[in-house]
Amino acid sequence: EAKEEAKEEAKEEAKEEAKEEAEKWQIFNEDAQDEAEKQQILAALQTTNWRVHGPKGAARLLGMSAEKLRYRMRKHGLKRPKKSSK
Repeated sequence: EAKEEAKEEAKEEAKEEAKEEAEKWQIFNEDAQDEAEKQQILAALQTTNWRVHGPKGAARLLGMSAEKLRYRMRKHGLKRPKKSSK
């Protein structure tokens, strides 16, 4: 009976470790997805010369509303660069 309890305890520990490992990967995956989204938004903004809305805007390129794009820009800390003065 002691052996059975030890087996069950080992099973539970293994399950817990596997769960923790899966959570780590999920967090890593979410971070990677966030970074990919940020890069995609940045590329679209640069392509459209930072135009957000309208027929030639980044929102249209990305297939989302201008409001949603502005929200995502805030989320990722993306701001239009200041024009350099000559």
